[in-house]
Amino acid sequence: MKNIVIIGASEHHSVVLDDVENKGVYDLIGYVDPFQKKGRKHNGYPILGSEHDLPFLIDKHNIYGGIVATKDANTKKFLVDRVLKIIPDFNFITSDLPSMDLGRNLSVSNGSMFAQEDLENQDGGEEAFIHPLADVQSGCIGNETKVWQFSVILKNARVGTNCNINSHTFIENNVVVGNNVTIKCGVYLWDGMRIEDDVFIGPNVTFTNDKYPRSKNHPVEYQRIIIKKGASIGANSTVLGGVCIGKNAMIGAGSVVSKNVPEGELWVGNPARFVREIESVKELSIVDGEFSKVEF
Repeated sequence: MKNIVIIGASEHHSVVLDDVENKGVYDLIGYVDPFQKKGRKHNGYPILGSEHDLPFLIDKHNIYGGIVATKDANTKKFLVDRVLKIIPDFNFITSDLPSMDLGRNLSVSNGSMFAQEDLENQDGGEEAFIHPLADVQSGCIGNETKVWQFSVILKNARVGTNCNINSHTFIENNVVVGNNVTIKCGVYLWDGMRIEDDVFIGPNVTFTNDKYPRSKNHPVEYQRIIIKKGASIGANSTVLGGVCIGKNAMIGAGSVVSKNVPEGELWVGNPARFVREIESVKELSIVDGEFSKVEF
């Protein structure tokens, strides 16, 4: 039998897994998902890595193709596009029909595996915690993530593993949040935002994505904001659209960030300006009678 992978380890993956095992047409090697921890197992199959690992995995395991495991058409297209950028001729296994519809005028041809699109989540064990008073429409919430009360996450947003989404937050559709991200209360993430792993966003941080906003007048394309791995943004800061905050950078509380912040720098003020490179800081908490030192 030919070796395949399941692309996406969201709540729908167990339905696709059951179908693969019951039909016995393919051998499943594991899952490919950028928002799950590599090496972790779901129903006995490992997370092999992200789509960027596919060329290596194809050579190592002689992988024939893969199935996109998500119910939402927009998320399917998102995952398919990411894979095709890396492997343009990747073999998508879809349904018994000659093509899989991804949305209006969008499809992926080639396939033979039936996927039961509308069954509910059957996965168990390491699921995300969603507070009953939160409105989470997305099916792409990583394991061990906590979403607290009065938060809203729209259906096409993607949130990684082990995140903490505090109360009174809003995450729009075209938003990707990495792993181990902390988002404090009163933060709204708008279309076009990309947040990498290990980012801290303090309470009431404000982001914008439209340089010239007008009521009921939407731009053709919203500005993007990229926050790189390990960056921290202090409480009540404002980050304007089109800005990139570099890896391990830190923004002081109450700052207004209007331009790109380089990697590993501390910026403070209105407008935010460079203060110094971050090598080490002394925290004002006392441990054993001395200041504790935190390395960056």
